[in-house]
Amino acid sequence: MTNFNVNCTLPVSVVTFVGSPNVRGTLGIIWSCLSIILICTWSVLHLNVPVQATPRNKKERYVRAAARLWTKIFWMSVNVLAPEWSLGKAWSDYRAVSAAEADLNRLRLEDKVPWTRKHTYFTNMGGFTIKFDEVTPCAEDDPAVATADGQGAAQNNLAGEKPPMDSTSYASKDSTSPEYKQVVTAAQENSRPSSAASQDGQGVRAAINGTIDADEEVIEPYIVKKLADLENAPLKRPGRWRESVLPIGQIHTGTNRRNFGLAVDAVNNSYFTWWYNVKALEGDRWILDVNQIIIARRVGILRTLPNVSEDELDDRNQGDLLVKVIALGQILWFMVQLMVRLARRLPTSQLEIMTFAFAVSTTFTYCLLLEKPKNVQCSIEIPASRYANAAEVARIALAAPDPVWFRDSRWISNFSISRSAKTGRNLLASGTFSTFIFGAVHCIAWKFVFPTTVEQILWQISAVVTATWPLIMVCLLLCADASLPTDDTCRPSRFEDALFGTLVLVCLCGSLIFLAARLFILVEIFRSLAFLEPEAYLTSWADGFPHLS
Repeated sequence: MTNFNVNCTLPVSVVTFVGSPNVRGTLGIIWSCLSIILICTWSVLHLNVPVQATPRNKKERYVRAAARLWTKIFWMSVNVLAPEWSLGKAWSDYRAVSAAEADLNRLRLEDKVPWTRKHTYFTNMGGFTIKFDEVTPCAEDDPAVATADGQGAAQNNLAGEKPPMDSTSYASKDSTSPEYKQVVTAAQENSRPSSAASQDGQGVRAAINGTIDADEEVIEPYIVKKLADLENAPLKRPGRWRESVLPIGQIHTGTNRRNFGLAVDAVNNSYFTWWYNVKALEGDRWILDVNQIIIARRVGILRTLPNVSEDELDDRNQGDLLVKVIALGQILWFMVQLMVRLARRLPTSQLEIMTFAFAVSTTFTYCLLLEKPKNVQCSIEIPASRYANAAEVARIALAAPDPVWFRDSRWISNFSISRSAKTGRNLLASGTFSTFIFGAVHCIAWKFVFPTTVEQILWQISAVVTATWPLIMVCLLLCADASLPTDDTCRPSRFEDALFGTLVLVCLCGSLIFLAARLFILVEIFRSLAFLEPEAYLTSWADGFPHLS
């Protein structure tokens, strides 16, 4: 291992100004890159509202603080290992907010409450908690939900009939208005028992048919179809469900006898498909995303949308503007000085290229999350206007966020994706685009100096694989899906089975190659630091820009 120390000549007397040296060291390259990566992966975190708990002593206060810090460190580590995740998640969140904008604008004007995209982001983060009290009216007590013969709609819905299409409380409206009569008549007709031969079906199908309105884009049609097909499957309730086991204090949720009974009714009446999401609704507090809030507002569980001003949301937003400006300024400085080096054909390290990929990805992510609150620690409790019935519980659970892994808590996980009519396409597009951007940037180092020729070739292959494999895998998965028969009642032929299995196997093998390519790039960026050209240690005029070092 060779070492070279830089010696600069000092002025012989007092001078007015001393310029910076025109060289940089290996540690200078490492620390400047790592600081940018730290900024990119930490400052971009916009996590959901954590579990609400009140510490009862000093120990629980420390444990709660440590648990929240660990969550941030975990997601920062995820961003380091898979920076495309944060960009893909930001794009998915952005599209989910846009998908609900039309419905929310109509409800905002009807309820006369302030509502912006910032409110929608806050809702999808779990910022609003619907609280049920013992004095909260029951569904059958609400005149907008009761049927003409005095029977509660909840009893009919337990048998599998369609729930009211819109049971918003109309008690305050003029009972002689055409709008009132039209809605009440429709609600009564939809609450009557339907024949067994009805195309609406029973159980799961009834709840689904009551979920999708003509102007709603809550969930994808294929999800509806998949859930309906599970109607007659044997009941098997998953057993994994847990709240926080850390001593962080008194958890802000408790049991509620009526909601627990409704949850049991919902599960027992063929709604087991949504078991996890239904179980999240059995307590005295519901943490709903914006799609669920819209349904709760339409059926009357909420009389209006949450009436919270934008200033109050800004007060809970801990995303300091100065910190964002400094972070973006540091990222911008790094991008400028790297482009200057490339323009002047000064050798650049592979570590700087990877850092540049982080900077590009973070810039896109910041642009998508400009309106999303950051580091919100406390939710806002909204009182419920009445209890739901079992069909409404299943309906709200159906529109719950889609967990990437599984849901094991009442709070909205950071792994969850809000549903929309284009959830699948949004995830495919965002994942493919973000991975392509991150991988394509590494192609800048195509002709850089590497320790060996083999490593240069491996870098080129890894850069191409990282940039193109997600798109190839999406195409293969679409082909695999197309190879299956469109009619679920028909069994696929042997050729279709073999083709499907081959495509899936290719996807699995390609994914392993993709992971190996990412691992090679991660190792090579540090190994190549020991083999840089001498000119790589020269600085450029961009290093004189204001920045943190």
